[in-house]
Amino acid sequence: MNICRSYTPATLNDSLRGGNSKAKRSKTRRRSVEAITYPDLRREMQNALEANKPGNSKQVFNNLNSALNLFLSDLGCAADAIVGVELRTSFYKLVTRHLEKMRSQGRSDKTIRDRKSSLKKWRALFILLTKEHSAYLRGQSPLVSAINDALPQGISLETIAKQAGIPLGSFKRWRSGQKPSSRSVPSLRRLEMFLALPAGQLTDFVTASSLPRTDPSLAAPSIPYRERLKKQRTTPYRLKVATESFKEQWADFVDYKTTPLLLDLRRSDRGQWTPTALNPKSATTDTKWFAFTREHQYVPSAAINWTHVSAYLGWVAQYSAQPGRRQSLALFTDLDLIGAYLKWYLQRSGGKVNGGHVRFIQFALSLLHPHTGYLPQKTDLRLTLAEDCSPERWLELCNIACTKLRDQVKVLKKMEAKSRDPNGPVASILKLENPMLALQDMLHRIRASRPTPGTMNEAVWGRNLCLMSLIVCSPLRANNLRHLTYRADGTGSLSKKSDGSWELYIPRDHFKNRNGAAADREYRVVLDAGIYRDLEAYLKTYRPMLLKGNNAATDFLFVSRCSGVKNQPWQSLNRQVESLTGKYLMNCAGAGPQVMRHLIATAIVKATGQYSTAALVLHDKEETVRKAYSHLCSEDGHLLYRKLFPEIFKE
Repeated sequence: MNICRSYTPATLNDSLRGGNSKAKRSKTRRRSVEAITYPDLRREMQNALEANKPGNSKQVFNNLNSALNLFLSDLGCAADAIVGVELRTSFYKLVTRHLEKMRSQGRSDKTIRDRKSSLKKWRALFILLTKEHSAYLRGQSPLVSAINDALPQGISLETIAKQAGIPLGSFKRWRSGQKPSSRSVPSLRRLEMFLALPAGQLTDFVTASSLPRTDPSLAAPSIPYRERLKKQRTTPYRLKVATESFKEQWADFVDYKTTPLLLDLRRSDRGQWTPTALNPKSATTDTKWFAFTREHQYVPSAAINWTHVSAYLGWVAQYSAQPGRRQSLALFTDLDLIGAYLKWYLQRSGGKVNGGHVRFIQFALSLLHPHTGYLPQKTDLRLTLAEDCSPERWLELCNIACTKLRDQVKVLKKMEAKSRDPNGPVASILKLENPMLALQDMLHRIRASRPTPGTMNEAVWGRNLCLMSLIVCSPLRANNLRHLTYRADGTGSLSKKSDGSWELYIPRDHFKNRNGAAADREYRVVLDAGIYRDLEAYLKTYRPMLLKGNNAATDFLFVSRCSGVKNQPWQSLNRQVESLTGKYLMNCAGAGPQVMRHLIATAIVKATGQYSTAALVLHDKEETVRKAYSHLCSEDGHLLYRKLFPEIFKE
């Protein structure tokens, strides 16, 4: 075949219409393009090499030709066949499979890299020839063909453009054959991401000179709160090492807060802390001694409130004017010290009052309350102060501090603002009419990123896919996900019913809100059939691989390479979800399970306007959900209103 070169070669996707008449356009669509064969491709490669590398063109061609022949042989294609999908829409998938086979045969990394580079050169040449040939014969351009091959059926162009975040007008022009400008490359890349295509599936059809080195528009937006935390981690200040005497003092306080029988001291009606059945085995009495009772029961409230104590005492030791003060809860009676700490804490947060400031004072007030506070009732704690303090003076200090802090917390509550925006990581997704489509797209991307079969990387991939599928189906908190169990006899959290369906059951006392919404109803959910394949593949194949064949090592459903064999909950599960959403959820800087719950609840309220449905899915109270999502009432309520009466609101 001789490709005519008596014309100026068209750049990619030049308009292929010969005119504006309807008849002419119809004729253009019916005209076929002559097929390019591999002998044609080899001949063009030889000509190109002789023009650019006359000295060693023969050796370079032989190397390239050998790579192409081995690739075609692996696929079962004849050396003189017409070029098909192997250099078109299926190129990346087939090349990946070919390279994995080479890797399994023990070929070196350098050989694999060279093979990949050579095959990409053949594809680049084929794209160039197809582009020129299409322009010459006024056929459909390669980019148009690639887009049409990748578009899902049954979804309108408007929906695809909106969900992918690309201009609808540009999208329609590309499909009609118009050339995309260099400014359109980021949009083409977003379309690749949305359609779960390998990077380059569409942008390879654009000349290399027009491709920008970086694509800022694809980068997830930066989160100011995370940037501030990153900076603050360079100057840690929390208390790390506690004295034995202070450990005893804290243990007494935890016993006071948790004991059901309290005869000698007073405690407020809401002041009792409740141990949980979810005892994280990695949080041992050695590493997190502050979160346990003397009977080795794990107390979440103790762990939460310890953050206030460790921050305050750590600051006293490092930044206060009295760094030598003894570690003691008695320091919460020193109003000057607390004032200096709050001033420093406010500067550290950029001068903005947030919930951390308010909660610290509220904890201090619970200690200082004149009737139910722990400190006024434990007068012996005055002996831990450096100066002599009588019982009367002790009560006076507690009363003064309590009065002043009560006034201060009222002021701070009025000034309080959120230090971080919970919507930040998924702000662009929450704006979509149906945010669930973005989650569906995320699962498609994860599924398309399957690594080499039989490797540990594939086991991790299978676990991640199962985890994210389950979160979309049943949006649980991270701690509940960590403590899900599976046993072959069906006694775990996850069990298979006689009809083949999978059910998830979690006891009431395993929930954070066990004294609230979780106390009213149990969590028993039949999972959606759409996740059964991923779930069963994980349980049958990938989980045993992560457990190194020892399935009896742990009952926990989700395991890492280390946590499973050590029979511990997967503590980094939250970070893994952030990593996966940052990589596969469009325009997301990384979001944990809690943000996923928020996204799903938003999608439910947007679609139905019903807070009760979102509350059932989140296993929470309706009033809690209504309060959190009241901002959706106005705008999305009107959208739903117009949908309900399409015969009235017509375009």
